[in-house]
Amino acid sequence: MVEGRPTVAVVGGGWYGCHIALTLRDRGFNVTLFEKEQSLFQGASGKNQFRLHAGFHYPRSYLTRSQIQSGLKEFNSRLPQFVRKLDNCIYAISSTASLLDFGTFLSIFNNENIPYEKVHAETYGLSNVEGALHAPTEEVFYVNAPKDFYETNLKEVAVFNSNVTNIETINDDNDQSFAQITINEEIRKFKWCVNCTYNQISRISSRCFFEVCLTLIYEQIEPKQKITGITIMDGNFCSLYPYILDEDDYNSGRRRYTLTHVEHTPLFSSTIFEEAQEFIQSFDEKQVKARVPLFEKGIKTFYPSFDHEFELDDWFISMKTKPLDSGAANHAASRECLAERAGQTINILSGKINTLFEAERTVLGILLRTWSSSHLLSRDLLDINS
Repeated sequence: MVEGRPTVAVVGGGWYGCHIALTLRDRGFNVTLFEKEQSLFQGASGKNQFRLHAGFHYPRSYLTRSQIQSGLKEFNSRLPQFVRKLDNCIYAISSTASLLDFGTFLSIFNNENIPYEKVHAETYGLSNVEGALHAPTEEVFYVNAPKDFYETNLKEVAVFNSNVTNIETINDDNDQSFAQITINEEIRKFKWCVNCTYNQISRISSRCFFEVCLTLIYEQIEPKQKITGITIMDGNFCSLYPYILDEDDYNSGRRRYTLTHVEHTPLFSSTIFEEAQEFIQSFDEKQVKARVPLFEKGIKTFYPSFDHEFELDDWFISMKTKPLDSGAANHAASRECLAERAGQTINILSGKINTLFEAERTVLGILLRTWSSSHLLSRDLLDINS
């Protein structure tokens, strides 16, 4: 620990907590990262569809698309080792029950100059769709690469098995404000706390709900060299997306894909985090198997040869935190990053992984400028875009 440097507790060892902890450490802060599990990326950061979005998944939210586009460029500039281009990234609009028609879908990306290529759906074995496009800038994350990177680079500041149950701002005898944190029933004091627990403790003021999700993993029976992601829009439809552990996994020739479904992936939701936790503990493999036919029926509506080309390999449960908005149909329509300061705590409600850098800039903007009010900092430290 460097004398005179502000102490910062970062709570939560997922994408946002790890990235912010590493950024602050490199800026000269005395950082401690607290993670309740035995290793990093054990929550939603390590259990998702591993999609680096280009904006096509959110045609009904301009702000989400805007943050996604900005973040996509930064990821390719700053963290390119975590992602891989897809050979084919197909988005198709269902011919029935879609919230948007194909022409409207295309017009959104035309207006914002987001690149795409119209394709023939039949080329990719699709049916019952109005139209399809290829998204050339969307990418897939390697499953293991981010976890391995942050565990190596944060090993000196990460503290595992640390269950944080309370965060509050207090004033000492000199009327100085601090973040007081309860960790494993022990109280510790830091100058700042950055809360990256996905709104599970010390919650952001925006109302949210916790959604327990099921993701199935399928293996391609006769592996193809090219990797192809298929997403059916826009409503209660499905997505088949590459699942690649690392470069060695890709080079092995094995091809696995996650299968999600807007209607069947969500298993349970509640505005009370503890209720969602209890549901996860009660959910078992028998219940998973009962849902598999629902997922498969959904994808076969659009990809009829699915059950001849893929077989079930594995599955996982995750918990997402989403903002409550005007109606159930809009729950997935807006997923931008939210951040707010509450005393000496900065609460982050993450959006898509692309919005990582939005959170970084918010935290640096608050901490560096606050520090600079009483310390002379060099210009490069104050430049939050460097």
